[in-house]
Amino acid sequence: MERRAFFKGFVAALAAAPALPRIAGALSDYLQSLKADLDGLVDEPAYWRRVREEFLLEPGLLHFNCGSIGATPRPVVGTLKAYIDRLETDPYNYVWEGFPDAKIAELTNKAKGFLNGWNGDILFTRNTTEGMNLVATGLQLKAGDEILTTDHEHPGGIYCWLHLAQQQGSGCGSFTCRPR
Repeated sequence: MERRAFFKGFVAALAAAPALPRIAGALSDYLQSLKADLDGLVDEPAYWRRVREEFLLEPGLLHFNCGSIGATPRPVVGTLKAYIDRLETDPYNYVWEGFPDAKIAELTNKAKGFLNGWNGDILFTRNTTEGMNLVATGLQLKAGDEILTTDHEHPGGIYCWLHLAQQQGSGCGSFTCRPR
């Protein structure tokens, strides 16, 4: 996927993330403004300077680890802070009650829209590592099956497959790392 398309998709996905209407409205306005800024920049260096402004990184710092401790964009930090403020007004209900079914359905539909109308099941996990582990622990591999990955995988994304191979034994198929 082309980087610009990914970043624009990421910006669009952020609009679907918040569950609280007041926070979502403010974030939506911010994201529309950001999209307009980015759409107006045709010069590649200017475009990426503008993208960099969305992060709280110290000036001059280049941060390439986005697998475990990636930098969080400003709108996400702001939304998280607003959510924490809201959570503190009624901690029990916001933590233990979760989202109502109607909100889960709304978020699922937005996720399906982001995934170009895909009609398969969607499960919301806390992070990519948790999602990959859920997939790996749910597979029952047989002889001839392969898991393909790269030799650049983050530990949180490789250990689930190593664990699967260990648990299911050598008869489960093969585990192969293929360089990009």
